[in-house]
Amino acid sequence: VQLNKAGYSQMRICRETGIRAGTMSGWYHGISEPLHFRGEQLIRYWVAKTGKPRDSVPLRRQTPGF
Repeated sequence: VQLNKAGYSQMRICRETGIRAGTMSGWYHGISEPLHFRGEQLIRYWVAKTGKPRDSVPLRRQTPGF
């Protein structure tokens, strides 16, 4: 969301990271979660584009499923 607000479209993020649009959409809508290496890839991209430190990456709380 922060990248979108900064002018980075989902398609641009996908093109620049190599992550498929359908995959990214699933993450965005909470349908799926990234594999560890993909999550790390997206975090590195976020850090590079925002200039913020890694410990500032926004996190979404997840409620445990029962």
